[in-house]
Amino acid sequence: MSETAPGRGRILIVEDEGIIAQHISDRLEKNGYEVAGVAESSEEALARTAELRPDLILMDIHIKGALDGIETAAAIHRTFDVPVIYLTAHSDRQIVDRAKISGAFAFLTKPIHHTNLATSIEMALHKHRADAEVRRHRAWLDAVMGAMGDGVAAVDGRGTVQYLNAPAEKLTGWSNGEARGRNLAEILPLVDPSTGAAVAEALSPPAAARPFPRGVNAVKRTGETFAVEGEIAPSRHAGIVVGAIVTFRDNTTRRLEEREARQQFKMQAIGRLASGVAHDFNNLLFVILGYTEDLLRTAPPGDRNIPALEQIAKAGHSAAAITGQWLRFSRKEAAELREVNLNDVIGGAADLCRRLAGPAVRVNLRLDPVLHLIRADPAQIEQILMNLMANARDAMPQGGAVTIETANAGGSVALRLADTGVGMTAETAEHLFEPFFTTKGPGQGTGLGLSIVHGIVTDLGGSIGVASRPGEGACFTISIPRACHAAPVEEKAPAAAQSIPATVLLIEQLPHVRRILRDYLTPEGCHVLEAASHEEAVRVAELHDGRVDLVVAGVRQSGGLEGVRTLTAHWKRMDVICIPGFSADMIGKQEGVERARFLPQPFAQKDLLSLVRALLK
Repeated sequence: MSETAPGRGRILIVEDEGIIAQHISDRLEKNGYEVAGVAESSEEALARTAELRPDLILMDIHIKGALDGIETAAAIHRTFDVPVIYLTAHSDRQIVDRAKISGAFAFLTKPIHHTNLATSIEMALHKHRADAEVRRHRAWLDAVMGAMGDGVAAVDGRGTVQYLNAPAEKLTGWSNGEARGRNLAEILPLVDPSTGAAVAEALSPPAAARPFPRGVNAVKRTGETFAVEGEIAPSRHAGIVVGAIVTFRDNTTRRLEEREARQQFKMQAIGRLASGVAHDFNNLLFVILGYTEDLLRTAPPGDRNIPALEQIAKAGHSAAAITGQWLRFSRKEAAELREVNLNDVIGGAADLCRRLAGPAVRVNLRLDPVLHLIRADPAQIEQILMNLMANARDAMPQGGAVTIETANAGGSVALRLADTGVGMTAETAEHLFEPFFTTKGPGQGTGLGLSIVHGIVTDLGGSIGVASRPGEGACFTISIPRACHAAPVEEKAPAAAQSIPATVLLIEQLPHVRRILRDYLTPEGCHVLEAASHEEAVRVAELHDGRVDLVVAGVRQSGGLEGVRTLTAHWKRMDVICIPGFSADMIGKQEGVERARFLPQPFAQKDLLSLVRALLK
């Protein structure tokens, strides 16, 4: 706008009567306005508006050209932000209605009184500036609201939508223009996910701010549902609730993450339980296997009890393997990669797979007898099998069969697991390994099992794929690179065992376990000092006339390691063999135990003696 007198502006006159146009021009200039120009036709009016960019147009309704004044004003309104005041010698209801639709700022009837003209111009210019300011604020508000991550809806006291921001449009599927005038319960229907019942009252303007009901879903315009969370806050005028501001967001990922966190917490609790059970169970197994080993070692050749003792030992070792599976499957720790035969891992986990599959599912094994080795953590391979087996079981609610195959495939080893279940579409298969993707109903799965499998296989440098069609089951194929191991080293015959002329301080709370450990050590020449606690061990060691070469200590709980630290504080360079009664991942978190070696139960006499000899060299 050009600088003229305060409140004045540049005005374009559109009038095809020259005398009238000149009269209006004189009046305007006397009142301090600048006349930007005069146009006689619709075409000239549009051209001069584009050229001169006036602050206001005085538009005669009846002008020359292809368009009348009202049509010309509408064209100007669509292209230029210029207010228009209509001038006419006569009017009727139809003209007035057309003029209102075109967005006119005033309507003057000829002959025009100069006072009315000046007043109308000032009011039009003031209203246009005010409207422009409102539009600027509205554009700023739209930009701010559109940049928000949350959907925002403004409603009046009856819950009728007055405004939706861009995120709200995306979440609901309704545009701002379509939503205005409709009830928010129609735009953002809230439903109970378990029953599908509407929760419409949650969106009524409240007396005080409140969150959405926990766990509700929202329904998009397309009918798609999503987990939603949000808040509704009242809008007041003179202390009276006249509406509300509703903010909301898609909560699907967060809800699944919370579900996974609960699952992880549950698995941690199961892990702690498994660790405690394994502790007690391993103590019993250690005693069973220790006495069985002693009886087998001392039994004369041909003793009729030897077959029974061998079966007891076999059952004990099988029980120890099951305990190890509990601990490996329940704990979360860094992978311990080593060269393994996939067939051995599958064979060891076969019974667990069958129990997981259930009695209605047959599990068939087709394992290549000359399989290459792979480099992997057996616990992770077991986890892959468990997740794939659980997926296959869920795909066969009426029962069926699962076939597990292994085969060499060039530089890789292939593991295939095929089921006779319901199968899946190509679209489902495309998203199958994505985190949180699941075809199960709410509360029936986290959608993480197959993504975990994919992550493990990828970390091993392998690949996984699935082939399936609806009604034809599914076949998962995993390819893992074969191990690149060195040439085998010729094994030397073991040297004859030598006696161990050393003093060993044995610390074990449980008498029956302490007796087994003592019986393991004394036949090999060890002088054993026994103690039931670390405090007693210090006293026993101080009363001993001579040096202590080694400590063998049972650590039944994390506090047992504190006792070991206390002992090593007395003997700075003392080697310690710790016999834990809890899972190895707990031990790994203990720091500051110097010169300690861990020998988890159950173990054989040769394992203990081998470690003792290694430490005393």
